[in-house]
Amino acid sequence: MGLLHKKIFSFFNFLKKDENKFLFVVKKRTYLSGNLLAFLIFMLDKNKELIVFKHGKCAMQVKNFLIKQGVKVYENSFNLKDVATSKYVFVSHSPYDAYITDNKDRYIINLWHGVPFKKIGLLIPGITAKKREKIIKENALIDMVISSSDKDKEVMAEVFGIDEEKVKVTGLPRYEFLFKSYEITKDMEKRLKKIKQNKKLVLYAPTLREKINDPLEQIYEEEWRKIDSFAKANEIVFAVRSHYYEQHSFNEIVKKFDNIVLLNHKDFFETNTILKYTDLLISDFSSIWIDYLLLNRPIVGFAKDFEHFMKNERGFLYDFDSTFPGSFAKNVNEMLTYIKNDIGKKIEYPQKRLFHKYDKNFSNYVYNEVKKLKGK
Repeated sequence: MGLLHKKIFSFFNFLKKDENKFLFVVKKRTYLSGNLLAFLIFMLDKNKELIVFKHGKCAMQVKNFLIKQGVKVYENSFNLKDVATSKYVFVSHSPYDAYITDNKDRYIINLWHGVPFKKIGLLIPGITAKKREKIIKENALIDMVISSSDKDKEVMAEVFGIDEEKVKVTGLPRYEFLFKSYEITKDMEKRLKKIKQNKKLVLYAPTLREKINDPLEQIYEEEWRKIDSFAKANEIVFAVRSHYYEQHSFNEIVKKFDNIVLLNHKDFFETNTILKYTDLLISDFSSIWIDYLLLNRPIVGFAKDFEHFMKNERGFLYDFDSTFPGSFAKNVNEMLTYIKNDIGKKIEYPQKRLFHKYDKNFSNYVYNEVKKLKGK
């Protein structure tokens, strides 16, 4: 944490917290999207003072929309009075992202950023004692964490190292982007419709690799050419969306093909709005497919580095083979076969009930639990 920011925050931290202030904290190097954005939109008509704090720039279309709605947006700001005096603090990662190191007289609600499938937090293999202590200390500040199902509640309590009573089953606010259109996503939806035209949209969304090359770089150019030809022959648009931490030159490859598009995080900031228009999802070890289960559409797994990932990365919170819902391809030819077999089908996977207790009103469930917080 910046020393100057920390000192400024400490100065204001002695002031009385305002019950009407709801603060939304965006982690550095991430976008204001997902659960934070969905719940923020839900709160627009609740007569609360809404504040966004982020180290770094918000996407311009998001920032302009929020300011128009009366939301205060602070980017790299030293104006920390509103941050320090907010009674309700919503984070997607950590309260430390807004220099908050205590929960005295305030409520800290972690909306997190998805249903974990890979091991995280206290369950990461080989976690050091120092890292474990840091996680426990940080999560001790949290008054409430949301989850998607009863099983997810158990897992979240374990990885956060907190009492299950603090974990509430609400469903994730970002699921609402799967079903609804919003003013803030209108331009993105227009672009997606233009990209699709009258074709099927297949989305390939691989997760971050920690110990091996970016999965997009593992696919050779001749394989991309085969994917492009397959897409053309089957009236498909093959869309690619990498993890937002990945840095690569895939955009140069895309330019060579007519039926492959890159959906970057700057222009397409809300992943679940993309999923709304997706006819088949290709995932690997990411938990994006858990959101997609709600749409009852086909899911295909694909990873050329499957064996390496299973042996060398952090591992999973669930048994992979029995939990992943669709067929899993380990090469491009298999992937294309599975796409051809499943595209256009309606499939309600049994895993849907494991990960989803509710199928609507997610933000409302969250808000009802927030209103129950008492005693500070």
